[in-house]
Amino acid sequence: MAALTQRIDLLDDSLADNLRLARPEAEEGELWAALAWVELAAWAEALPAGLATRVGEGGRRLSGGQARRLALARLHLMDPDLVLLDEPFAGLDADTVARLRPRLDTWLSGRTAILLVHQLEGGAFDPPGIDCRLTLVEGRVAGYT
Repeated sequence: MAALTQRIDLLDDSLADNLRLARPEAEEGELWAALAWVELAAWAEALPAGLATRVGEGGRRLSGGQARRLALARLHLMDPDLVLLDEPFAGLDADTVARLRPRLDTWLSGRTAILLVHQLEGGAFDPPGIDCRLTLVEGRVAGYT
């Protein structure tokens, strides 16, 4: 099981070490593939230290969107059967979401996923194949399909 929560936990360590929290034995090529999956590979390649670049405590040297995508890359690298996603695209611009969303939809296919989102239909995330939806309004069940 793995979770992508609204709070992104990144260590004051390198990009590589933050990714390897998901899978310590991951080879460098796998790290680059995970970064490419979230469209961070070109950015990381342009950094003087590449994968050795330190992200700062809590990821403070990254933008909010970069930190979110790094955490998503870590989740992808972990390859869990059960995934909890809390607002998976929070802080990302619409163009980035449009490119990443189909990748995430495909990746989630065949997995058990729990999605916590404020708006599903017409919102930033409406993956195909949802078996059930539970809608809460002010903490009470307002709908179940």
